[in-house]
Amino acid sequence: MVPNSTVAYVSRNQFDSAAWVNARLHTLQIPIFGTASQVYAQRQLAGDGTLYLVPWVVFEDSAGIRGRLTDMFFAGWAGSDDTFVNQNLADGMPVSYSGNTYKVTTPYRADGTGSAHCYGTLGVLNNASAPTRSPLIAVRSA
Repeated sequence: MVPNSTVAYVSRNQFDSAAWVNARLHTLQIPIFGTASQVYAQRQLAGDGTLYLVPWVVFEDSAGIRGRLTDMFFAGWAGSDDTFVNQNLADGMPVSYSGNTYKVTTPYRADGTGSAHCYGTLGVLNNASAPTRSPLIAVRSA
């Protein structure tokens, strides 16, 4: 991953003719362009109390969709404020999902300095208004 970038890399392209091609990870979300306000939704907990994690889909920049990541999910947001965060999951917490065990982790955090947004392959954070906010990632552990 390149610092301050949303680019991911695929070890071989779709046609197996090039190594380490650029790709992007997408989740289920409302399309947003440019500096439009982010839309936060608690998709993780349904009205019946069921926990739902959100899959990532890999899109190769030059050849399109590659497929879904199978052992890693977007699990919401963690942060010091409680406006948009997932109150049901926390860093280090184990979670059972679809018959597998996952560990929830925070891959990186905004520091609240307001100097710039915090970009990463797994999510972009507004650094000005959310000290210690981070994407929550569920990674298969067993």
